Amino acid sequence: MKRISVILNIVLLLGFLIYVGIDTGWIRIGPPKKAEPSSQPSPARLPEQAKSGPRPAASPPEAIVEGTATPTEESGSPTQTMLHFQVQDASGTPLTGIPLMAGTSKLGVTDENGKLSVEIPAERAIEMVAQLQPGTPDYQLQGTPAISTLPDGSQQIVLTLSSVEKSNKVKVRLLLKTGRQGLLAPLKLRQGEKTIATIQSDSSELYLPKETLAEPFQLTGPFYQPFSFQVDPLNPVVVIPLEPLQVALQVTDSTGIYADRLDGLQIAYRGRPIARTNDRGEALVPIPKPGPVVLELEKPGYFPRQKRRLVVDDLSKLYKITVVPQPHFVVVQFIDDQKVPIKNARVTLTGRQVSLLGKTDDQGLVLFRHWYLRPGAKYRITFPDLQVEYPDFVIEKDYFDQKTPVPVMLTLRFDCLIQADAPDASLRLLDAHGQVLAEGTGELTIALPQGTYKVEARRNGTTFSRLFNPSEETTIQVRTSDIVVYLKSRLAEGYQPTEQDWQALWNYPTDGPHYVESLRLAGTLAFEQQKYVQAYQAFNRYLVARPEAQYDVLFLLRFGETALEIAQKGSPENRVAMLEKAKQHLTGAQMLYMEKIAIKKRREVALRVYYDLAEVNFALFNLYREMENLNYEQAGRDALAAIENFMLRYRSAQQDGAPEAGTFKEQYLRLKDIQEAVQVDL
Repeated sequence: MKRISVILNIVLLLGFLIYVGIDTGWIRIGPPKKAEPSSQPSPARLPEQAKSGPRPAASPPEAIVEGTATPTEESGSPTQTMLHFQVQDASGTPLTGIPLMAGTSKLGVTDENGKLSVEIPAERAIEMVAQLQPGTPDYQLQGTPAISTLPDGSQQIVLTLSSVEKSNKVKVRLLLKTGRQGLLAPLKLRQGEKTIATIQSDSSELYLPKETLAEPFQLTGPFYQPFSFQVDPLNPVVVIPLEPLQVALQVTDSTGIYADRLDGLQIAYRGRPIARTNDRGEALVPIPKPGPVVLELEKPGYFPRQKRRLVVDDLSKLYKITVVPQPHFVVVQFIDDQKVPIKNARVTLTGRQVSLLGKTDDQGLVLFRHWYLRPGAKYRITFPDLQVEYPDFVIEKDYFDQKTPVPVMLTLRFDCLIQADAPDASLRLLDAHGQVLAEGTGELTIALPQGTYKVEARRNGTTFSRLFNPSEETTIQVRTSDIVVYLKSRLAEGYQPTEQDWQALWNYPTDGPHYVESLRLAGTLAFEQQKYVQAYQAFNRYLVARPEAQYDVLFLLRFGETALEIAQKGSPENRVAMLEKAKQHLTGAQMLYMEKIAIKKRREVALRVYYDLAEVNFALFNLYREMENLNYEQAGRDALAAIENFMLRYRSAQQDGAPEAGTFKEQYLRLKDIQEAVQVDL
């Protein structure tokens, strides 16, 4: 009876302790909770020996964490609990592949997110101790593990590990002998198929496990032969004499002028200098590997930077490279005896192994550049268009390869013929200062230096004048009649109007006897000189001054063509406005040509009119479509109608063998392309 009483007291005591444990939270008991889906990795079950075996007295663990978890219960199985481990470094970066243990049982290794989940019996939860698997390199526990409860009631244990130098590692120092150039590229330290480290300097330190030192290491990479070595644990300093992959190179000068200046020529690979030539132009050049390689060669002042490609298939072979030297140069300024620059003139320089052609600028400057130019050598200078020579030109050292120009003064005289259009006109020639140089009747012959001169022609009490420069023209025609009368008579002879003629027409006085005619003539000349805006202005004034010109087919045709040319540039709105004006003028010509043009010229005029109308309507078609204007369809139909009319007349000309078939062939091909484009878009 006494024994039963003792047992009951023990049971009551245990019950009291359990009650206190539950009340204080030391022991947690609750109904099983269904696990909710989460991002945690699938749990790994604890091996059987970990479930049933007692917890042995192990050696001091490298990292230990204790954690409890809410038990779960599955149908037909004992109550289980889940633990989620998160392993990271001091910066919070997940650590992958860290092995964890519980007692003698391996729990598993962390995944790429540093996580490991395990499922254990509930009765073991309060005894759960996790530790790093012995032999885990480079890490130890830092601080106290952080334990938290997840929403599903399971526990998460966060282990923070720090790097530690292991006692079983050896500090190895690698000293690379690479020569004056230093290490040209990073090298790989390998053991078997595994890369141990990347070596990026001539002197490197690294820690290697003692057990790995029994096997040989190999250093591999570009520019060097592979090097195998073994580390002595008692003397872990390894001196490695790297043997470069190099090729013998012979550099030559393509011209021979710098054959004695091939020393010190820099050779680079991908912008990094790797070698220099000796006084014979030779160099041993490191290469990353056999095969094609592109080298850059340069010596400032002698050889500009240039690339050369080699295909290295034999390291014992001598490879030759030819480089092009930097040419010598000299700058010359030519002036005449009046100290006026000889501008825009062709000039040649010839001598031994040198033949150059240049052209002076507005300051009389020209640059001659050649590999064989030499200071002190004699050269001949010739101006082909001016018939002037300078046979003894010598380049002084102070001007050789310098931007300072060599001044050269030449005596220039141009044989000029000055003629008036009337033989009885009095002529007078004046220089730029107004000094009279010569006088005569009808014509003058005189040799003049370059410069600006004025010639006056007086007849019937009226004086006409013009300016000229003998370096630009040596036959000077002076008119003594009204510019309109003068041009109409000269144009019939094939005369090519000058800029002075155009200016005289443009400035024709409004009260002059031929003012209206001058407007049309000025417009025609401006159109031929591609001054389309001035041409349009002149034609517009002509139409205002002579309203009946609206019935002149050829005038309307040229007026429309001028507007079409102007419409090639500008804003879309301005272009459309000008195209509409062009269409108006050309439509007028289309309506009148049958009545106003003679039969002999009618086909040619019709082809011009319909071609221009097709171009105008095609341009409107494109612009309207870009501007989302609904008129583009009508413009397209108008373009097709004009093309049909052109094609009809062109094929007729082909059948007749008329000259218009050849004259308008390009226009015919152009309209075929336009026709196809419009038909596709419509």
